[in-house]
Amino acid sequence: MTQPEVSLVMAVWNPRLDWLQAAVASALDQSGVESELLVVDDGNDPPVADLLSDIDNPRLRIERVPHGGAARARNAGIALARGRYVRIVDCDDVFPRDSTARLLELMSGRGDLITYGASMMCDAELRPLWKMSTAQQGDVASDCVRGRFYARPGGVLFPRALLELEPFDPSHGVSDDWEQMQRALEHAHARGTRATAHLYRRHGGGLTAAIEDGREDAQRIVEAYFERHPSKRGTRLERQALAMLDATAARVYATHGQPRKALIHLLRGVRRDPLCVRHDLKQACNLMVGRVAHRPGRF
Repeated sequence: MTQPEVSLVMAVWNPRLDWLQAAVASALDQSGVESELLVVDDGNDPPVADLLSDIDNPRLRIERVPHGGAARARNAGIALARGRYVRIVDCDDVFPRDSTARLLELMSGRGDLITYGASMMCDAELRPLWKMSTAQQGDVASDCVRGRFYARPGGVLFPRALLELEPFDPSHGVSDDWEQMQRALEHAHARGTRATAHLYRRHGGGLTAAIEDGREDAQRIVEAYFERHPSKRGTRLERQALAMLDATAARVYATHGQPRKALIHLLRGVRRDPLCVRHDLKQACNLMVGRVAHRPGRF
């Protein structure tokens, strides 16, 4: 097999077989780029190699590791990847055939960029619901900590060296993708397109249902950012980031039948930054009519 330029890393734990097969098929079907699919079996029973035994493709590699969660499995895959660039893919999502090539073209051979495309949010049967896209280019680290950089991991291409420098943190069980993206964007600029890069399957089994865990994890991520950048404490950026946490919590509590908690967080967010809360409420209203992006990797 030709040396791959892009490694697609897929962590697999307790998959639904037909969704896994669809994800693997679409990853192997990527066109216009030399790529490999590295499936990391996160201690499944039965082993993933048995589930995919009918696939005979030299671009598919399956590595089995002891069960340790998605972050550890992704890091193990990154360590074994042979491509200069890495795309993190989930075992229940699907990817347009030219999406990896498009992200690689945006990279222009550089090692200091993160390239991204839009994510089509779908129901469990992959019927489109709404499109998550963003227009930010360049230095977007502050947008990310304020929750305004809308790019899901499946729609992103990273230089492998950047993922080795800033790996996934297993201590962030709910928001590990957002936390890793935040650290990565402190070393690299972003370049993107509104073209759809991946189809994200929304279903009831996702971690986004863990409301309290998600809220606490998001709080830790924001606090860690300002620990790394103490000169930004007390600035409007910190107020906006904290207001975003409250506004997001208010929206999630409200949509999960907890109006009292929603009101507490909403009022606190308004005190911190009314404009930021207005932005989040607008996003929530647009989400209800299926026209705008969901914040990645949280709640």
